[in-house]
Amino acid sequence: AVGEGREVVLSPELTLRPFPKEEKDEELESEKESSEVSMPVRMGVKRAYDLYPRPLTDRVKEHRGEMFEREQRRHGVQARLELLAWNAKYEGKSPTLEQMREKEDLQARLELLEGKVDGKECPLLLEDPGPVYHVILFYDGANYRAVVTDVLSENGAVLPASRAMTDYHKFGEYGTFTPVDMLNYALNIYKEGSLVSIVVDAGSHGTHVAGIAARFPSEADRAGVAPGARIVSLKIGDARMGSMETGTALVRALRCAGMGPHPCDAINLSYGEGCSLPNAGHFVEMSEKLVRGGNVAFVSSAGNNGPALSTVGAPGGTSDAIMSVAAHVSPAMMEAEYGMMAGDENVETTYTWSSVGPTADGSFGVDITGPGAAVTCVPTWTLKKGVRMNGTSMSSPNVAGCVALLLSAAKAENIPMTPARLRSAIENSAKGIAGLSCLQQGNGMIQVQQAWDHLKAFKDDPSQDIFFKVSILNQATPMRGIYLRQPSEVLAKKAFLAKIDPLYSLDEDVDAATQEKRLNLEMQCVLRSTEPWVRSPEFFHLAHGGNSFKFEVDPTGLEHGLHTATVLGFDADQPEMGPRFHVPITVIKPMEKQIDISLGKLEFATNEVKRFFLQVPEGATWMDVTITDSRQQPSPTPEATDDADASARLMMLHTVQLLPHRAYRDAEQQKVLSLSPAQEIKTSIPVHAGITLELALARYWSTRGPTASTAKISFHGVTLSQDISTASTGGISRTLLRSDLRDEEIKPSANLTYWRTPLLPTRRGTPSPCDDPRDAACAPLRHETRLLVLDYEFEQKEAGKVRPLAPMLQGHLYESAFEAQLMLLFDKDKRLLGASDAWPDEVSVPKGNITLRLQVRHKDIKILEGLRDMPLWVERKLEKPVSVPVYATHAAAATGGSTMSRRVLRRGTCTAAFFAVPGAPELPKGTAPGDVLTGKVGFADKGGHDFSCVVGPIPKKEEKETGKTPDLPDERPMEEKMEEAVRNLKVEQLQKFGEKCGEDGEDDSKFEDLYVKLSNEYEGHVPLAIAGLQFYDDKKRRDKGLEKVIATAEKVISLINEKDLAAHFGMEYDKEDPKSCDVRHLYFFFSHYHCAPYTPLS
Repeated sequence: AVGEGREVVLSPELTLRPFPKEEKDEELESEKESSEVSMPVRMGVKRAYDLYPRPLTDRVKEHRGEMFEREQRRHGVQARLELLAWNAKYEGKSPTLEQMREKEDLQARLELLEGKVDGKECPLLLEDPGPVYHVILFYDGANYRAVVTDVLSENGAVLPASRAMTDYHKFGEYGTFTPVDMLNYALNIYKEGSLVSIVVDAGSHGTHVAGIAARFPSEADRAGVAPGARIVSLKIGDARMGSMETGTALVRALRCAGMGPHPCDAINLSYGEGCSLPNAGHFVEMSEKLVRGGNVAFVSSAGNNGPALSTVGAPGGTSDAIMSVAAHVSPAMMEAEYGMMAGDENVETTYTWSSVGPTADGSFGVDITGPGAAVTCVPTWTLKKGVRMNGTSMSSPNVAGCVALLLSAAKAENIPMTPARLRSAIENSAKGIAGLSCLQQGNGMIQVQQAWDHLKAFKDDPSQDIFFKVSILNQATPMRGIYLRQPSEVLAKKAFLAKIDPLYSLDEDVDAATQEKRLNLEMQCVLRSTEPWVRSPEFFHLAHGGNSFKFEVDPTGLEHGLHTATVLGFDADQPEMGPRFHVPITVIKPMEKQIDISLGKLEFATNEVKRFFLQVPEGATWMDVTITDSRQQPSPTPEATDDADASARLMMLHTVQLLPHRAYRDAEQQKVLSLSPAQEIKTSIPVHAGITLELALARYWSTRGPTASTAKISFHGVTLSQDISTASTGGISRTLLRSDLRDEEIKPSANLTYWRTPLLPTRRGTPSPCDDPRDAACAPLRHETRLLVLDYEFEQKEAGKVRPLAPMLQGHLYESAFEAQLMLLFDKDKRLLGASDAWPDEVSVPKGNITLRLQVRHKDIKILEGLRDMPLWVERKLEKPVSVPVYATHAAAATGGSTMSRRVLRRGTCTAAFFAVPGAPELPKGTAPGDVLTGKVGFADKGGHDFSCVVGPIPKKEEKETGKTPDLPDERPMEEKMEEAVRNLKVEQLQKFGEKCGEDGEDDSKFEDLYVKLSNEYEGHVPLAIAGLQFYDDKKRRDKGLEKVIATAEKVISLINEKDLAAHFGMEYDKEDPKSCDVRHLYFFFSHYHCAPYTPLS
């Protein structure tokens, strides 16, 4: 097989045919009669470390390092033996110069092999680039196939036919790279064979999740929940970002699940994170279309960020279309999977860390609960058969497996099934877990048999296929329930208006059958409140288009703490069907406002969470929380009782404040406390004044033994009268410090730790449709994706790490209005350095020019066009923070006097502080006007505020005066000088013309005609040859004209007179003598530009 002029020998068992749409090569046809047949192939290479998961890369690097060092040591022993032999051979003799060089060579080899450079120890293996895999693609007449191998067969070696694979979904083919890595891979081939995707794990998480849902091993007791289900694996984790999901992968996965080669009946997503806006964003919109229009059940993890309220993650816990799953642990799981001793304290519960509702818009957040741990399979590259993992990532596939069982049974008995019908059955048949709130467990533990009974009982009821959308009208932001959290919201009774919209399929579906269902929908509903402090009407009429009703919430008589209620809507004709819709209500009654709070002695049952809702006083910027174990220290005396228990008690302290349009993580602190008897732990936590704060203190689910502690809270604060920002070049910024709560001892300090550089696009792309088949529009996801690509460039003065920032796009993923974003960083040789998405990490970059490519995807071209001038920022962490002195007076700041000393700021008083930002000499090397330095300023031992500094004008460095090289007058004839000026102008204009070719439609042939004409007129003129080289070597035409690039480069080299060039740089001359300077200059001038023998002018 022939590829790029190279030949490889493939197995005769393979079937090779010419690529489609390619003319058959006569030479290839003539070889059919010989024993070997030549066919064209396409070839590429891929670095293994670009594919391997990070843990595997570390393992393979360690193995290769050991193998390399073993070989180094073996060669080192051989070199030492040769050196000993040389010493013995020439002992007592006078070796020649050549023989001494032989010895020096042996000594140098030995030093290098033993890890020494100039006598200093150094690593034997400085950098391991890793294995390289060759990819050979061919066509077999029906499918494109590819062989991936680490040894390219040549000289008669044959690549086995078994390694040739096509798209995985066609035949389920997969391979293993090598026995060292044990990494399985599959292939997908796109764009008519021009793109081969090598698909591997980004980690072990996905295999474990799939094993829980539907593993089908030979051992029946190791099977997953639904071992007969077919698994369609859609990879969303990007190994370049440590398996972080990307927007592009998420949307492509939805498309494939709905309209791929194997459309799915159910989806499991064991991914997620906090979001700033629930039930919103492009991904949520597409998920709803897929569930309602594509008839696909969607299950996802609720999150592992409890035990505080409102910690459910997106998309599972925040989206109507997706069923959110909490993580459950049973006594049997504790004993079998965790090796815990049996006992009364092993009770059924959710894990302490399992995320809890409600969402910021009032939904309860958690829908159902499933087992949150399992021992099952992991990838072979881990060299383990199975491991235990826990999390809502494990409970979600458990429920997804249960969904598969129900779907399979329904198909077997021809029972119509829709996601709405399935969800109604699961939620109405779940088993509640004692001692847990609905915000922790949702409707309870999933019960497959009871859900199946529900499906069979109401299989003929068309109303089971209705999605009921609940909205609270007349609110500042869209709400799906009631969530009262601030003190002002619970002072009086209040009426709300709830709208219920019954939805069949998608709104745009107007086929006759769907329209008939809408027309015939009429439901008489009975409303029932679960709590007396919520009043609702008794009856409610519902038809297509929806209806609304008023209900009252009266929180005035509630005690401090958490309260939940639900307005349930039943079909009056079939109440046994269970609630058809529900309006969730959550009310928080905060404690009275105090700056010092004692919670007293707290005794905890197994996995109990005690929640305290605090009013953060105005002026508070942090709080101190002190937790003390209530047990006494064991007595060393003989009278000590036998039941003394000195084992640690594991507790979890979790605080959350909900800020508008911010994810819970933006005002969250979570700490795991290990408390020994009588131990006291004090921690400081930043707070936002005026926002209700939840302090959740929980006994960890696996903690055993009586658990009690005391807790105290004290609020503190030092506030600013204004934000601190100033210019860099000697700027002084003034602010007022105030303490409103208590006397505070302050010692102001400020440090700048990060440096940000703004960038504008160097290439403004044009929004265009995506040409990748994975991005094709499909029903029910009815839109076409557009792509905008922008290039940015910056110079990195020294090798280091940078973090690319796109403030307009980043910080949002599932709730983002954009389909996707992705940033790729390249060095000057176009080598990929790293990637960044919604949550950018640092990327290691070398010294030199760096290109940053931003890809943004959206369905609306106009929106993308508005981003064509979008600025980005490059952030670097300073090797050494820049200290900003703080002064008590302006005079001290201006003159560099004594800095502000430690002092006590009395309650209700304020004082001034002056920040003198260092000037240009103290700023990091490379900073420029417009750059921003950021950091923190603190005024006490705890707490702090953001601090930013805009770099202003930077004065130029004073250069030492140096004498100007004397020039002789140019005595050439005017005609000669004019001819030279005309020639230089022609070359300059030709260069400019060449730069424009290809951009404004100019024909490249015009340049070539002018270039040939000038080359004949000014034969041997180097700048003209360089202009031609720059034209041919431009990236627009380099690939198609490599022969011209090489020929022109060789012409430039041939025109350089090496001897004259060496004379220019090597000759000594008198820098103050004009004639001597002119002779040296002319040596260079004639050798570089004329290449003619030089005779000094008289």
